[in-house]
Amino acid sequence: MSKKTGKVVLLGVIVLTGVSIFLFLIQFKRPVSLFPQNQSNQKIGKVESLSSHVLTLQKKVEENKKGSKEKAVWEIRSSAFKEGGFIPKKFTADGENISPPLSWSQPPKGTKSIALIVEDPDAPIGIFTHWIIYNIPPTIRELPAGIPKKRVLKSIGGAKQGKNDFGKIGYGGPSPPPGPPHRYIFKIYALKETLDLSPGVRRGEFLKTIQNKQIKVATLMGKYGR
Repeated sequence: MSKKTGKVVLLGVIVLTGVSIFLFLIQFKRPVSLFPQNQSNQKIGKVESLSSHVLTLQKKVEENKKGSKEKAVWEIRSSAFKEGGFIPKKFTADGENISPPLSWSQPPKGTKSIALIVEDPDAPIGIFTHWIIYNIPPTIRELPAGIPKKRVLKSIGGAKQGKNDFGKIGYGGPSPPPGPPHRYIFKIYALKETLDLSPGVRRGEFLKTIQNKQIKVATLMGKYGR
């Protein structure tokens, strides 16, 4: 082999070695972006903004779920009528004049007793009280229709009843004058303690006594007219 040929071969070997080393090294280098630097930054910013927006929406959904759950903890209902619906005649002074069936969800934590008052805010003489019942044990979740009109109710854990504005113990059904239907608000209270009240209490004393003892309140409204 001539010296000239040897030099060509050596040069070829050197070139191939250099190319191999270059190809090996570029495997560990960061790939060059296909977009200009400013476009890459814009795309990264958009992705980060979208991620932040998604996280914010997710947080709001979780908060709404939590809020809805908390609101649903305490509510009162009746199988006889829906919220804002008409109270059947059976539960009024024009019918059997018995209390309607009522039920409620689990009372909030710390509830020691439950109380209920029924009022007509549309009465001509002002708020008219139709029923006061209190010291219902927190383990009770419902009152069946036709609660006896007794001062003390042993069948309901010793609950007591106040005097309505008809001047009688227990429930007095709707008895509005002719005209537009009246609203009847069934208001239930979760209380921090049992009430030291004798049977036959009137509205004013009842409301004064529970003023600083309320944990939560729920309402149910029914209508009746003649």
